[in-house]
Amino acid sequence: MKMLRKVIVILLICFARSSVGLAEGYSMTQSTYKSLQDIQKIITEEKFSQAVTELNKLLLDVEKDTMDEAVVLQTLGYAEMGLTQYDQAIKYFKTSINLAKLPESAELNMRYLVAQLLASQGKFDEALSYAQIWYARLKKPQPAHHVFIGNLQAQLKHFKEAIVLVRKGIDESDAPRESWYQLLIACHFELKQYPETASALREALAYWPEKKVYWEQLASINMLLDNESEALAVLQIAWRQGVVEKESSIRTLMQFAINRGIPERAARILEQSISDKVIEANIKNLEVLSVAWGASKETDKAIDSLNRLAAVSPDGQPLVRLARLYVDKEDWKKAQTSLKQGIEKGLKDEARAWLLLGIAYIQDNKFDEGKSALKKAGAFEHQEKQAAAWLKYADQKLQNQNWLSRSS
Repeated sequence: MKMLRKVIVILLICFARSSVGLAEGYSMTQSTYKSLQDIQKIITEEKFSQAVTELNKLLLDVEKDTMDEAVVLQTLGYAEMGLTQYDQAIKYFKTSINLAKLPESAELNMRYLVAQLLASQGKFDEALSYAQIWYARLKKPQPAHHVFIGNLQAQLKHFKEAIVLVRKGIDESDAPRESWYQLLIACHFELKQYPETASALREALAYWPEKKVYWEQLASINMLLDNESEALAVLQIAWRQGVVEKESSIRTLMQFAINRGIPERAARILEQSISDKVIEANIKNLEVLSVAWGASKETDKAIDSLNRLAAVSPDGQPLVRLARLYVDKEDWKKAQTSLKQGIEKGLKDEARAWLLLGIAYIQDNKFDEGKSALKKAGAFEHQEKQAAAWLKYADQKLQNQNWLSRSS
């Protein structure tokens, strides 16, 4: 708040030096000029409420539709800004602009300020209308001016127009700001212009190589471009420079791929990272790998990752998950082996494992083993109904087989 008020004071001092007096064929009356000088002293002391009171009195005395009125309204706008009464400030500035009595430079400065205030309130359409007139009448726009209009266009989702303006600002600047590149990157990404997004990220990294987020974003964009090797290469450069941590950046990359609905790429990047010994083949990473391959419907690769996970896991849960995949493939014998090993290793939900084991035995026509497993599952209350249903199915299947045997 104090900083804002200091800015307002500085603006008013600049205004008093440039706008009060004769300018471009316009002039104020001496009485108005003298009154504004007195009010200027009040404003420099940051007595904004008193300044607003004095200015409103002066507004009643000045002749209407004159430069005097326009300058008083302009000054009222600045004073209201000092009180953070931005709606009032905008109203005074607009009225002053509409009088068309100020020198062009003063009017353009007010249009720019109104555009900024409206944008801060989220009124981007109206802000752009004021800013475009200001921008079109600038004799020599600066790089920041191009970007300001570009930002307003981006807020209105006019991303193509924004890109042209922001690019112009960057190209004309000897020291482009980081926020300009962030805006350019965001606009390209919104338009799904991924090669251009990658190019802008590489430019940003040339200026700010210490920024972790740009390395990870560039790697993620390469994932979208179906270039996992380039994604890893980008991260490896960042790892060597000590900008990012290996495991966290890999997880970020994987999460990005999963969120974008491409879990197979997440799985491939993790698989390659483990293979290259970039990260460890520990329980946590193998767990994520198995989930990613499973989400990708890559059953054989999911089975392989679960076998690796089972080898290092302290319990039998990965073996139960492995058995489910074997059940889906109707590979009953491997399902039986995995479930027996899982139960022997220890499980939190042993009932579910006994149920699956019973199903695998029944489907493999091992009725005695199957019924025994199903009865063990039924001893658990939450599996009792399912176990009973499968026992009935087992009896019916056995009867059918016996009947077919007798008939043959």
